[in-house]
Amino acid sequence: MRTRNRYVERVLLKRAKIFPVLGLLGPRQVGKSTFLMKQWSQIQNANYLTFDSQDTISRANKVIFLQNERRSRN
Repeated sequence: MRTRNRYVERVLLKRAKIFPVLGLLGPRQVGKSTFLMKQWSQIQNANYLTFDSQDTISRANKVIFLQNERRSRN
């Protein structure tokens, strides 16, 4: 399968040096998942996480809830 070089790759490389977590948003069916799973994972030692799973959404909500709860007590 032939993949294209993407402008976002340079941007993500710069941001990955600064931030431990990156998000990639965009319209459907433009190659975000393919880029992240195939090209980006070869460049970086990165994990790919999608919010398509209800379990992942639930875990993310719990973390946010707990962080907010801790802040409200301080």
